[in-house]
Amino acid sequence: MREQEVKERLQAIARKAAVWAEARGKTLAWLTRKYDTLGSPRTLRDMRDAKFDGYDLERQAANYEAALSMIEADDPAARAVRVIPTLTGPVQLRRAVLEAMTATGIDRVILLLGDSGAGKTCSIAALAEEYDTVVATEALTVWGDAPGAMLCDILGALGEEASPASPAYGLFRRAVARLCRRRVTLCIDEAHHMGPRCLSTIKGLINATPGEFVLAGQPTLWKALQDPTHLELRQLITNRLRERIQIGMNLGDVAAYIAEAFPALDRDAAHAAAQAVSARAHNLGNMSFVRDCCAAAARKAEDPTRPEQGDWSKAAEATAARK
Repeated sequence: MREQEVKERLQAIARKAAVWAEARGKTLAWLTRKYDTLGSPRTLRDMRDAKFDGYDLERQAANYEAALSMIEADDPAARAVRVIPTLTGPVQLRRAVLEAMTATGIDRVILLLGDSGAGKTCSIAALAEEYDTVVATEALTVWGDAPGAMLCDILGALGEEASPASPAYGLFRRAVARLCRRRVTLCIDEAHHMGPRCLSTIKGLINATPGEFVLAGQPTLWKALQDPTHLELRQLITNRLRERIQIGMNLGDVAAYIAEAFPALDRDAAHAAAQAVSARAHNLGNMSFVRDCCAAAARKAEDPTRPEQGDWSKAAEATAARK
């Protein structure tokens, strides 16, 4: 396998593993503890963000293929945990970003809000798969509302090495220069972890660069941006805001996901399965609950490629009991 193919395969596995964990409401730390051949959370983020310098690619490829095999062995539905660009979240985000790409002013912020498991990460992944100008990173609690730490991760996602020990202003100027090199859509997942200093730095990047900014997070992000003690942040939800997208679970998306996971099911069977699991899913993890139900239904079915209606009801009960 050529080096470029190895890199693409590594990145694809890392993205799939991260999406699979997010769908189950789990962190990257949990994922790398359970499947230790993935390495550390930092290694997994590096593979996901195509930061391969210093790594033995052949060894990493073997380790990541092993981890993927273990994930798929543990979860019969893991092969079906994929980005589905036709779901509501990806469709709405794509439309909003395309509209923002035509903007010449400062209203280029898109807020993607939803509860845990609603599909925010999958929506960003779908966008990144479709457009090579999309760059994604994840807000980490270890940033500690330090703009320097955030800017290091942003530069890393853009393919540049940076040290958090560097002066924050220098990192900011480097990020501006990199984001001005060509128009980029910068997506920050888990943005509800960001504090006022990091959010204010994002506002500065918006002012100084031409691209779009997607901040994806739980609804608490909206409340933080409305905090009267940080009036400067309100600009992110007034003149900088292009659109606020609220995503959640709906019956059509559940049926579409089940149909993608089990191609042998016809449309009516997928819709009936969606009805069997949707009522419980709203309070137990949204789409992550649906994905767990897919795994449970496959285990309970006589034919794991075609669970029957009774299998879905039992799967929903069993999955709810574990929550």
